[in-house]
Amino acid sequence: MGPIVPEWAPGGVDGVVDQVKRLWAFKERHQQVMITSPKQNGTIWYLATWTEKAGRPDGEDPVAEVKNTDLRWLLDRLETIFDGR
Repeated sequence: MGPIVPEWAPGGVDGVVDQVKRLWAFKERHQQVMITSPKQNGTIWYLATWTEKAGRPDGEDPVAEVKNTDLRWLLDRLETIFDGR
């Protein structure tokens, strides 16, 4: 039996989700989120950053970030945050 893949996930080889396609689709849906690869940011992390609208008195909106060495984990977390999946 192969891996269990959610119905909403695009298929790949043997039903394994193609993470690059997921990344592109996420970036299309959420253009406010900047996602960089380890090669782009010079670390070991896939890094996602975005500005939180906090309405702070000083007018500064904090920057939020999520990072992980695994792109699948990062996209799972971002989809939970932004898409409620």
